Amino acid sequence: MGKNEEIIKNPEKYAAIYARVSSVKDNNSIKSQIEKAKEKINKENLLLYAIYVDHVSGRTTPPPDRKGFGKLIEDAKAGKFKTVV
Repeated sequence: MGKNEEIIKNPEKYAAIYARVSSVKDNNSIKSQIEKAKEKINKENLLLYAIYVDHVSGRTTPPPDRKGFGKLIEDAKAGKFKTVV
């Protein structure tokens, strides 16, 4: 197995992004959250596994009712990545 193959198969090298609406008045758009998270991932020399998004307020919608969050947790438990931004 080559060095690139080892990196690709290593969950330690992968990060996921989770973005959501905080409130109706929130100035921190999902798009800007994702852009900043990608910058952080690149700075840390990580590979992007996936982006998980919820278009509902975290303030009014509990985690079990957020589909993006649920998929994030499912993939994290499966060991697909080790870092969440």
